[in-house]
Amino acid sequence: MRSSPEGGSKYEKGPSEPGRSQCVEVGIHESPISLSTATILKIYWINRGAHDWEASLAKMLVGLGNQVLLWFFSVDDLVHLQMKSSAAISDDKWIAVAVQKPMETMKKLASRVRRSCVVLPVFLLACFVAGAQGLRFVVAVPVANMFSKPSADVDVVSQAIFSTNVDEVAEQSGWIKIRTPQDGYLGWVSRADLVELHGNTGYATSGEIAEVEQLRSHLYPEPDVTTHAPLMTLPFEARLQVVQEKPGGRWLKVDLPDQRVAWVQQGDVALSMNGGRDLAPHMTIPQMVEFSRRFLGLPYTWGGSSSFGYDCSGFVQMLMRQRGYLIPRDADVQAAWSGFEPVTVSKLRAGDVLFFGSGGKITHTGMFIGHGKFIHATTHDHPVIQISPLNAYWKKLLVVERRVKP
Repeated sequence: MRSSPEGGSKYEKGPSEPGRSQCVEVGIHESPISLSTATILKIYWINRGAHDWEASLAKMLVGLGNQVLLWFFSVDDLVHLQMKSSAAISDDKWIAVAVQKPMETMKKLASRVRRSCVVLPVFLLACFVAGAQGLRFVVAVPVANMFSKPSADVDVVSQAIFSTNVDEVAEQSGWIKIRTPQDGYLGWVSRADLVELHGNTGYATSGEIAEVEQLRSHLYPEPDVTTHAPLMTLPFEARLQVVQEKPGGRWLKVDLPDQRVAWVQQGDVALSMNGGRDLAPHMTIPQMVEFSRRFLGLPYTWGGSSSFGYDCSGFVQMLMRQRGYLIPRDADVQAAWSGFEPVTVSKLRAGDVLFFGSGGKITHTGMFIGHGKFIHATTHDHPVIQISPLNAYWKKLLVVERRVKP
């Protein structure tokens, strides 16, 4: 949901209870489910945000032998199939369901759910995991717009920043439909914005990694700011593969996804020696509140999810990420996230998330920062990220208030 209260709203379908895994370990989890149209043995779900989820899934497939599988893309697919699971499954999970049914029965079932899932025999699914079925790409431009359809003449639903490793879902005449890794979001991106990945590793996922800490960081063709214009300017959270540190400590040489090399100043980035695993932020609430002020004045951008410009839910999603929480992309789905609990206006604390709208429909969100104020990306008065008082105007638009569960 990306809208200010003054404008219209955009509904992006998502899980009604998007849940967050409470554990960080990677593995295959099982839970009983029921399905009226087929005999289900068990359901498996894997955290796709983990670095070795593909290997975990491949290991599971070996154990299943010749059983036929249904491959689901989100919890919505379970809803379409009238499945019920005791496990919290969010839209950042891939779901594989083992079914003991002959292929003819599977074809009949597939006709019912063809809009929400893909039916594959085990060997095709294994090929997919290996990369032969469905390509992987990395975003090679500073910010790639994700469109609702394969055209630049339609609305932007979200964005993917430089270095994001994405999965291909579909392809159409110069356009790739991608899925982003942390929130499972779908959108069409120009093929020119992507570089195809080969092998099992992605870009900037191993070795020495630099992550942009500033709101913007220039890359240069040589370690000098005076001789040439920057090759490109990257947003906050973009990552780079480091190949060399220049003696003196100021510059880092980096490989780009398109095989070019560039130089970045060390003062713009945070360094990791283990593929970025130690860069995961875990700010306290006071740290996050102070950090959020760095973004004041950035332009409101519909569908924006980068420091070049955020929309309301993209900004809140980014702030929550600094606290170590991966929440859904759209405001209405964020409000239903199972990692949140309700809170009343009278008991609001800094770090609580506010959801606004009308008629019970959520169209806007912001982060409460204490002292009766909240920070948000909005078109109200001035189309920028700003701090507003939670006054009578905004209280009238409040729909729900949320706090991260203890």
